[in-house]
Amino acid sequence: MVSIGGNDLIQALPGLSDAELEAFPRLVRGALERLAHAKLFVANVYDPSFGDDFNNFLDVDPATARRAHRRVNQILALETKRVGACLVDLHAHFLSGEPSWFTRQIEPSLTGASEVRRVFLDAILRTNAAADL
Repeated sequence: MVSIGGNDLIQALPGLSDAELEAFPRLVRGALERLAHAKLFVANVYDPSFGDDFNNFLDVDPATARRAHRRVNQILALETKRVGACLVDLHAHFLSGEPSWFTRQIEPSLTGASEVRRVFLDAILRTNAAADL
């Protein structure tokens, strides 16, 4: 189970350049290739604002942050597929979340951590059922 990119994305904003964003696929590819011998489940990056610009906690224009967030998740999806791993869609699940899922802007509470585990478990069960395990 791998979760990568969320803190990197937040720390890189607001000065995230296209060059830095273009280096991300290479870094993700290298990490996933080292783990390709295992059955991999790779999470994309959730949105702690629940998709609502009113909840923006960054000193960055929400449109800029969302564009970079989409790009990071696209990269994660492409690289996950490339190594034959399973993408775990935390982003979609957290869009229907609620503030109690966080202790601070991005840190999951006990409930939020359980939601992360739930999405991973669902992906594992779906994958095993599809493989008839």
